[in-house]
Amino acid sequence: MGDTKAKFLTIVILTLVAGFIAWPSENKPGFKAGQSMENMKLNLGLDLQGGAWFRVRLKAAGLSAEEARKGTDDAMSVLTKRVNLRGLKEPRIAKVGGNEIQIEVPGLKSSQEVEAFKKVILSAGHLEFHIEADSADQAKWKQTGEAPPGTRVYEPRGTRGSNGGPLLCKAEVALQGSSIEKAATSHDMESGGKPAVSFEMTPEGARAFGQVTEANVGKQLAIILDDVLVSAPVIRSRISDHGQITGKFTEDEVKDIVTVLSSGALVAPLEMVGSSFIGPSLGQDAIDRGLKSCYFSLVIVMIFMLIYYRHAGMVANVAMIMNVTLLLGLLALLGATLTLPGIAGIVLTMGMAVDANIIVFERMREERDAGKTGAQCQDAGYERAFSAIVDGNLTTLLTGIILYFFGTGPIQGFAVTLSLGIITTLFTALTCSRVMMKLMLETGMVKEWTMMRAMSKPNIPFMKMAPKAAAISVVMLLVGIVAFFATGEKKYGIDFRGGVSLQMRFKKPTPIEDVRKGILDIAGEKGAKYPGAEVQSILLGADAGGVREAMQFQIRTLAEAQGKEGEDPEKFKEMLVADLRKQFAGKVPEPAVQVGQEKIEAPNPYAGGGTIRLSLLDEKPAKDTAEKIAKQLAAMSVGKPADAPSHYVVPLGVDGKPTTAANASTYEIWLMPGDFNDWNGLSERLSEKLKLAGFPLSGDPFPSVETVSASIVGELKEKAYIALFFAWIGIILYLAVRFDFKYGVAAVIALVHDSILAVTFTVLAGALIPKSWGIDLSLSLTTVAAALTVIGYSVNDTVIIYDRLRENLREVKSKGLSQVIDEALNQTLSRTIITSLTVFFVVCVLLVVTLTSGGGIAALALPMLIGVVVGTYSSVFIATPVLYWWRSAMKEKKA
Repeated sequence: MGDTKAKFLTIVILTLVAGFIAWPSENKPGFKAGQSMENMKLNLGLDLQGGAWFRVRLKAAGLSAEEARKGTDDAMSVLTKRVNLRGLKEPRIAKVGGNEIQIEVPGLKSSQEVEAFKKVILSAGHLEFHIEADSADQAKWKQTGEAPPGTRVYEPRGTRGSNGGPLLCKAEVALQGSSIEKAATSHDMESGGKPAVSFEMTPEGARAFGQVTEANVGKQLAIILDDVLVSAPVIRSRISDHGQITGKFTEDEVKDIVTVLSSGALVAPLEMVGSSFIGPSLGQDAIDRGLKSCYFSLVIVMIFMLIYYRHAGMVANVAMIMNVTLLLGLLALLGATLTLPGIAGIVLTMGMAVDANIIVFERMREERDAGKTGAQCQDAGYERAFSAIVDGNLTTLLTGIILYFFGTGPIQGFAVTLSLGIITTLFTALTCSRVMMKLMLETGMVKEWTMMRAMSKPNIPFMKMAPKAAAISVVMLLVGIVAFFATGEKKYGIDFRGGVSLQMRFKKPTPIEDVRKGILDIAGEKGAKYPGAEVQSILLGADAGGVREAMQFQIRTLAEAQGKEGEDPEKFKEMLVADLRKQFAGKVPEPAVQVGQEKIEAPNPYAGGGTIRLSLLDEKPAKDTAEKIAKQLAAMSVGKPADAPSHYVVPLGVDGKPTTAANASTYEIWLMPGDFNDWNGLSERLSEKLKLAGFPLSGDPFPSVETVSASIVGELKEKAYIALFFAWIGIILYLAVRFDFKYGVAAVIALVHDSILAVTFTVLAGALIPKSWGIDLSLSLTTVAAALTVIGYSVNDTVIIYDRLRENLREVKSKGLSQVIDEALNQTLSRTIITSLTVFFVVCVLLVVTLTSGGGIAALALPMLIGVVVGTYSSVFIATPVLYWWRSAMKEKKA
């Protein structure tokens, strides 16, 4: 017993340590700023916590339009590499307005972090090696202060540079940075372990570098990055294939240099257009609902396990809590970024954790029915369940590893969470649960493992039903595929199609939920006009603190065809702005100056002139303000009819009509023809006068309205397909080794079946559900995560059935294959149903609770829900029947 208690205590301590690491507080001992584990924390993605927003533009001076376009595309590729190399996972990078690039990075909360990130993305990345100038040129330079012909002075900046002063170098470039094949962080042992950058050369670069250094032994080698002297070591001997850049670097500077060198150089420098902090794209309401649904479903699953499996269920519940705690601790240790796809991986991990324990418990039930004692049935249960649990989880782990190496963005985020979740599942199911159960037996807490029984000994003829089931699958696949292609581009979200991005300012801080609801309430011909609009809060001029209420928001929406306006991107922008202005009338400032659409006609005394509207930042007493504006007009010698006692200035309400309200922020001014012809200059002069008088004009309520490109470009789509292809190949090879080649192919056929149905039936649901319900099911990055979850769940379910089939084939030689398969399916049916119900319930609650909350959760939960159903179905009616038909066909061929 002492050994069991020691193991249990070790497991508890390990779980508590993981919980401490995962706990979100940044003020924990060891994790505070400047401490050794500062960066070991669980980061949340853009969808859950927001981050920072940057807008950059290529300095295209001297470049043709085609060169500028290609340079912008190349810059996007380089910036994507830099962001990912810096460890900032799942950013959003898109081309906006044709020649600008918008980067949204999760987790940046302070001005210092933003400034450090700007340095990385704005660096041109041009690295050059120059040789120190000859002694004669050095003497002339020191004497005259001017660089002789053929030389150039390079200045160090900041803390960089080993000599601390300027260096005269030969203007000729000895070697370009493109000759560097690989860069990495290192430490200079000769200077006491100070941070440094190590590099390896390409074969061609190594030869050139060797010739240059051999010919200049004893001279300084200037290493220039973006015209900045970063290091100038003395060449002591010939250097060829590798070297080290040393200097007065900080750890962060070394990381930045490595990032820039590893990502490549830009065609032209970038300039910063703007930056700010942004709130979560998912929305606090959606996040709150999602968390509540997870908590609620987790409690229900735990109650079910406790009632159905009793003491064993209590063990499974504790193991599941340990599993999630260990998983979050590992994610925090790795500094991983948790996003909605990552949450999908956690949900799958919970399902697999429950599944692993259920496999053991159902095996224990069989051993108990055979008359074994509590200790005997426990040992036998774990022994017989071991291969099923390991095979099922390792197959899924292989899928996760392949998806990580071949995927990008959300696919990698999902793969990391899934892979770590499998490791923690194997540990908790095979070690933690077993130790706890053994301790309960040894302490006398439990003598026998009693459990409820849903079905006694089922005897369903699955193989007789298989042909009809296959026919149903074919029909469902056809229906889904037809729906997929029939819906055209409309089925895709903004991640796949691009759309319009605009920024909208409010007069006062406004909850983001109010903005989301207001946009959803804009009615079109067939329900909500902008059902999939994404809203993020923007904080200007301050660190990210509280983003629930902000005065400015970024809105991204599809450029859906809404009559003639939707056919022209520019007209769509005008329509969107007009709809938002109308929907939020009185809440967003009016444009500072608006010109009347038509000239005033006779017999009006202002005939031939026109009107302008001036909007103030805040509401002011209407009558008093109108009189002050009239006085300013008179002082500026602005014309008025001879018989008019004063200038005609009318306060307007939010509906644009004259108002009698006490306060107003918009005023209409009537102008004579001469002044109206120069309304622009007049409004500027009047604006200055009003500002000095304490009545400044409002800012633009829509400071940015632009077309945004799809964030999932062709290259990323291609990588996603490659990742899936290699994942399927990996499954086939693994099952070929563990079982037989036929098992692998049959399993992949079932996976393809499940993935197609999960995605296509989500599309079908999106087409059938009325837009007025406010449910967005457009295909997006979250749908990709859901499809991957379906693959992980389905392959695990299938492999467990295969494992029982393999066991039966070894033990029974006299029965036919059809009968053996039926027995295997019936023996695992209880486990299949119970596991499916627990996962189904978790995802069902997630879907119901968050259905109308927006943020893409519905587009994640619905395909997962469909996937659980079809994954269970395909394991029984697709994977095993295909195996049977294949073997039968081969026997007939041999005969």
